[in-house]
Amino acid sequence: MPDIRRGELPEPFWFLRQSLILITRGKFEILGQYNDVPTTTVSDILFLIDTAIDLVTIKREQDEGLILRNIA
Repeated sequence: MPDIRRGELPEPFWFLRQSLILITRGKFEILGQYNDVPTTTVSDILFLIDTAIDLVTIKREQDEGLILRNIA
């Protein structure tokens, strides 16, 4: 499902999907397909999760920055 917008999936899955697309440079959009590749390791999946957490953190920081600018 290309072009899934934020809000069309539960947030954790949306950020995982964005992480997957980023890490695989668009080769994979479905986590199950990536996980089923014989060369995908547990370390690869953990890196994917860590990257998704980083994306959430960046988004939160951006949102907070926008809120502060609107108040000031």
